[in-house]
Amino acid sequence: METITLKQLADEIGVDRSNMRKIVIRMGISPSKIRSKESRNQSTLAVSLEEAEQIRQHRLNAGFSVGSKQANIVSDDSGVFYLISPDPHARPHRIKMGFTSSLDNRLKTYQTISPDAALISQYPCRKSWESAALYAIGCMKGCTNVSGELYDCKDIDSLKKRATSFFKFFQQTNR
Repeated sequence: METITLKQLADEIGVDRSNMRKIVIRMGISPSKIRSKESRNQSTLAVSLEEAEQIRQHRLNAGFSVGSKQANIVSDDSGVFYLISPDPHARPHRIKMGFTSSLDNRLKTYQTISPDAALISQYPCRKSWESAALYAIGCMKGCTNVSGELYDCKDIDSLKKRATSFFKFFQQTNR
């Protein structure tokens, strides 16, 4: 079976390798590990030529132009910043916040661990804003970082207001 590495396909389509891997996984394709000259005989991920064509078609159908890296960078940078309550009944003040380009998939992921996980709020966001948003929103009084993007916040309404103000400012200054 002939294959193409994810790196080669990513370069062709115009996305970075990590985004290519995410696209492949979202499509339900399981890449195989191969060794190639391009990877200096190190193990790398690859898909069959037929799967590569499915990926190209998927990207075209989604409105991306294959090979136009600049257009894809702007699109791949867009998503939402979310506030999710991972376990609203047991820990109503615990909040998970962060960036995603696929909110439905992210929420479903949390719900596999905690079926009651619920979306509190979402805001249009760029990936490049995530660390500033986490810092600005998560550093408010009464909000403690537990680990990574997980916080304990005593006043969820104030947290939402702070997030709304942050993203309103960022939307105005980044037009």
